[in-house]
Amino acid sequence: MKQIHRLLCLVCVFLGSSVATAQINLNLPGFSFPNLQLPSLPSLPSSLPSLPSLPSIPALPSFAASIAQPSTTSNKPDYSGRKAIFSLPDNRLELLPQARPPYIEVMQLDQFKTYQANRDQCRKEEDLKKGYSDASKCPKYEWSVPYSLEEASQDAAKDLRAAWQRFEDRYYWRVTASLNNPAGYAAYCWINWGGGVNPNRPQTRVTVGANDLEPSLRNTIPLSDPDPQLNLDSYFPLPQVDNKDFCDGLTLQVLPIMYIPAFCVQFEGVDILCTPDNPKPLWFNMDEALTRVKDAIFKAHTDYLADYQLDVIKALTPASSSQTTGQRLLFALPWRSNLPDDGAFIAPIINADISPAQFIDLGNTASSALGGLEGANAIPYYLQSIYRAPTLDLLALSSSNNVVNNPPGDWRLEEFKRLLAPSNPAYYERVGYVNFFEAWNQMTTTVLPEPTFAKATRPILYWAVGININIAPASCPTIICIDGEVTPVPIAPYLLPF
Repeated sequence: MKQIHRLLCLVCVFLGSSVATAQINLNLPGFSFPNLQLPSLPSLPSSLPSLPSLPSIPALPSFAASIAQPSTTSNKPDYSGRKAIFSLPDNRLELLPQARPPYIEVMQLDQFKTYQANRDQCRKEEDLKKGYSDASKCPKYEWSVPYSLEEASQDAAKDLRAAWQRFEDRYYWRVTASLNNPAGYAAYCWINWGGGVNPNRPQTRVTVGANDLEPSLRNTIPLSDPDPQLNLDSYFPLPQVDNKDFCDGLTLQVLPIMYIPAFCVQFEGVDILCTPDNPKPLWFNMDEALTRVKDAIFKAHTDYLADYQLDVIKALTPASSSQTTGQRLLFALPWRSNLPDDGAFIAPIINADISPAQFIDLGNTASSALGGLEGANAIPYYLQSIYRAPTLDLLALSSSNNVVNNPPGDWRLEEFKRLLAPSNPAYYERVGYVNFFEAWNQMTTTVLPEPTFAKATRPILYWAVGININIAPASCPTIICIDGEVTPVPIAPYLLPF
C-alpha cells in the first residue's frame, strides 16, 4: 500500500490533542529539539498581557514535618544530552517603550559548541564584515522566538483539521461519484449538497509522553497522548464539501455498461420467474469498476493531497487569512524542516490567564505522587519566586540526590512542570516553564476513515438496481407495476487506502 504523509497537529496545545505532543509542555529539564533553522523575527503587536497580581502565599509545611519524612533517593538524571536550552527575558511592563514584544531566547547547544571551537576565527571574520569563509564552522546558535497567542494556535489547529476534513471528504466522494457514474455523477455533481467543512475548534491539550520522562517517573507523572482529531466531526451520507472539490474533470459516462440487472416477475406478489441471487446483478463489469476506483484514488493521492499540503501551509502562515477565523497572531516557525518525520512547525504560546490555581494544583499533585521531603515542599517550590520558604534549603543538602545544577533545581519537581498549561509571560518567567504549539509531518499507512465507528459509513460500493415486475398486485393502480431494488456491490480495496 502506497505510503502518503500528512501533517499532524499537536498543540500545547491542542486538540483534545492533527499534531502535533509533552513535546508540547517543554520545560527546563526536558527541553530538547532537533537542529533549528528559524527565520528572522516577524513583526509583532506591541501589546503585552497585563502582569498578574501576586497570589496569596499558601500555608507552608513546618520544618519538623519536612525532616520527619525522608527524601526519595534515586540516581540523578543526566541532562547532558540536551540539544537546546531556552531562557525567558525580562518582560516587565516598563520595558515596553523599548518595543520588544514577548519572546523567548533559544540556544542550540551542538551549534554553540561548534562556534566555540572556532570562536577566534569566527570573530575575526565577523569584524571584517565580509561573511564567513566556512559557514559550517560558525553556525548561528541563538534565536529570539516570538510568542503566539494561545487562541491563535487553536485557530490554526482548527484550520489544520479543516484541511484534513476537506481532503478526506473530497477523496471519498470522488471515488463514489466516479465509480457510480452516470447515476453517481447526476446525484453528486449536478446537485451541490455541501458548502464546505467547518470543524469544531480544538481545546488546548498539554501532553506528556513516556519518552519525555526519566524512566523512574513514568509511573509517577500522569501520561497523555496527542489526539490530532484527523477525521470528520460527523459522517453524513452526503458530501460536506462543495461538489467542485471532487467533480473536477468528471463527465457523464454512460458507456461501458457496468452491469446486467437482475429481475423478478411476480403475479399478485408471488414469484414466477426470478434470476439467481436476485437482486444481485446477472453480470457485473468488475474490471471497469476497479479501474474507476484506481483512477479516483490516484487523483486523490496526487492533486487532492497536494491541495491539502497547501491548506496546511496556509493554516500555519504567520498573520495570514485564516480559513475559518480571519486574521490571527500565530508565528509558527520551521524547526529544521517540514519533511516527514524530520522537524516541525513550533510556536511558544501565551494567554492572559492570571490565576495561580494551576501552580497550587501542580504542587498538590507532586506532593501526593512524591511524598517525603519533596512532596512536603512542592507548593513552596513552585511559588518560591513570591516567597522562599526556609524548608526549601533542605532540598539542597549534600546527602540529597534531588538537586541537579544544570538545569538548577529539584529535578523531579521540575519534571512535574510538564503538566502545566499555557499562561502569561510573567508566570512563565516566575515559575520557569513554557508551552509550545507544534505541528509536524508524519508518515502513516492506514485506511480512511480512521475512527472504527466511521468505517461502516464509508465503504467503496457500486449501487446496482434490480428490476421487479409485479402483475395485478392489489396495491397497484394499473395491471403491471415495476419498481427497483438497490443492492450494493463491494469494490476492492473496500475502504480508502492512505
